[in-house]
Amino acid sequence: MAMVTTKVLVGQKPTKKQLAEVELASSFPIVYNEDSPKSSETAITEFTELAKKKRNVKTTVTLPVSTEMLS
Repeated sequence: MAMVTTKVLVGQKPTKKQLAEVELASSFPIVYNEDSPKSSETAITEFTELAKKKRNVKTTVTLPVSTEMLS
């Protein structure tokens, strides 16, 4: 099976064809090897915690902009 890359926009719904491709892909077994070993429960937990922290980090920036600049 070839790798397929698709850009998805926020709020975009998958097409029927994309859903069918995901269904087909989910029927294949997961194959682990030395390049992609199975992750331990500890590694998965650590990754999950880091992903949550990264997702919640937001920076607010305020800049004064003149009316002329906006137009």
